[in-house]
Amino acid sequence: MAKNKHLTDAERLWIENYLRVCNDFVEQVCLKLYEPPYCCNGCVEEHQCVLRKKYYRHRKAHEAYRARRRQSFAYINVQVL
Repeated sequence: MAKNKHLTDAERLWIENYLRVCNDFVEQVCLKLYEPPYCCNGCVEEHQCVLRKKYYRHRKAHEAYRARRRQSFAYINVQVL
């Protein structure tokens, strides 16, 4: 695998299969994921990085927020006088 290139689907599949059988493998994690914003969005090295990516998906996060909000209000019995 060449450095600084996007992985193909075949390469990703090979890596996933290799990880299942190799007990000694330790995945490298980008240290930037431990600092705000805790994701790869906007990283200048995003397209060169070969490590696993983590993206902030605003639509998915907003839907989860609204579902949690709806659920929390479902338990509140409000009476208007």
